[in-house]
Amino acid sequence: MARTIGDRWAVFRKDYARKGGAVARYTPKTIWSGREYRTDYAQALLDDLLGGRAMQSPKPPALVARSVALSVDGNVSALDYFAGSGTTGHAVINLNREDGGRRKFILVEMAEYFDTVMVPRIKKVMFTPEWKDGKPKRMATAEEGERTPRLVQVLRLESYEDALHNTFSEANLAKGEARAEAVKTHAGADAYRVRYMLRLPLDTSDSMISPGKLEHPWDCTMEVLTDYGPETRTVDVVETFHWLYGLRLRTTGMWINADDTTEREPQGRQYRYYTATDRQENKRILVVWRDMTRFDEVKDRQFLEAHGAELGDFDEKLVNGDTCAEGFSSLDPLFMRLMDPVG
Repeated sequence: MARTIGDRWAVFRKDYARKGGAVARYTPKTIWSGREYRTDYAQALLDDLLGGRAMQSPKPPALVARSVALSVDGNVSALDYFAGSGTTGHAVINLNREDGGRRKFILVEMAEYFDTVMVPRIKKVMFTPEWKDGKPKRMATAEEGERTPRLVQVLRLESYEDALHNTFSEANLAKGEARAEAVKTHAGADAYRVRYMLRLPLDTSDSMISPGKLEHPWDCTMEVLTDYGPETRTVDVVETFHWLYGLRLRTTGMWINADDTTEREPQGRQYRYYTATDRQENKRILVVWRDMTRFDEVKDRQFLEAHGAELGDFDEKLVNGDTCAEGFSSLDPLFMRLMDPVG
């Protein structure tokens, strides 16, 4: 470790645990040499991992791993704002495999190789540590598998141009008279607001009552501007709500109501539930999502009350759409308020 004393740098010894639990101490050198620190070695490693040349001059994972090991202990997060090919994530996974640490990583990147290089790289490194010509050179050992992260969450933030493209004012609602009337009913005839146009697939829904309904949470879409023009893409509205509300997720699961089937869900209606706390971890919160196609309120109420009780007590129980289940309330008004840019 290093810090300044006056106008001089002081280098301190780094303590680390060897395999077997013994603690060793040494003063980090300022010059690191070795084949594993060279960019040509890093290039060959990435080419073998992905099965071909994907990008030029990636950082050596060993270099980043050593930097992380000298800087942080085994239970913190490494943040890389310019993640490039994902070397920091690769290095953290390798470190955890070596010493059993529980380090996490956060990678931020906006270039196109986010999808073509970084995500495939992290997936492959999580699967097994060694690759050749895009194929596994060997499988991970049981110990390596145990020390490998089980889950990596991918978040996509909307670009500024997309945000502008998906906003509109009351003055422009004349293009869709039905939508204009719906928004006026929802917001008030005198309201003048710039609103975010998340396309909820409710225009042809028999159960549509207002634009605030989230009756088909896995079918919400928005337009994204690409090099080839606007494209309609599905939005993870469930994850969006959880982030906007500041939930700290604890567990997730699924219930199947075999007594309530639809053409879309012939095996039974799916209920995806999430247990969480608020940011301060003062409240226990249960959030349930389900598709409301051909909805039976009686069956829904009985199912929600029975299965919700099995999970224990909660300070707040939320569910998308309308509900008459005891203890539950609709999350729709809260979601629309959080999505409103003018509050």
